[in-house]
Amino acid sequence: MSLDQQPGRARPAEITASGLAILPGTRDLMSDLHKPENPASQDIELLEEVFSKYRQVFGQNPPGGTNAEITASLTGKNTKALAIVPPDFPAVNPDGELIDRWGTPYFFHPVSRRVMEVLSAGPDGLLWTGDDIGSIVPAGPEDQLQ
Repeated sequence: MSLDQQPGRARPAEITASGLAILPGTRDLMSDLHKPENPASQDIELLEEVFSKYRQVFGQNPPGGTNAEITASLTGKNTKALAIVPPDFPAVNPDGELIDRWGTPYFFHPVSRRVMEVLSAGPDGLLWTGDDIGSIVPAGPEDQLQ
């Protein structure tokens, strides 16, 4: 068993060539996004976990109101230069937006500093239609500041 696999021992952060740190375990977490064998609703659950991890580190949701602004914070453009989403992640489009499995940018709506709405436009690529998939991600007990 390697040191980083021992129970109770924190894994070291992955450091990119540009010096950006990636939160341990998040590359593995993000590898499940858009897996064809998983339902699209599981993608939303995964993003809920991503926002929870961000809130655990920063005490609030990523700043901004657009997908690109929020994704920038998630990919390390923040005060700690810490990525929750690896910056080279394939679900980040050339415009810097996190996209759903159909290639449409997610709709992120910060309801408050600690509550985030996450919405996929679904297969038709249009928001506010019957095939949208999403949730409001409330701050849970694991998000409480210590």
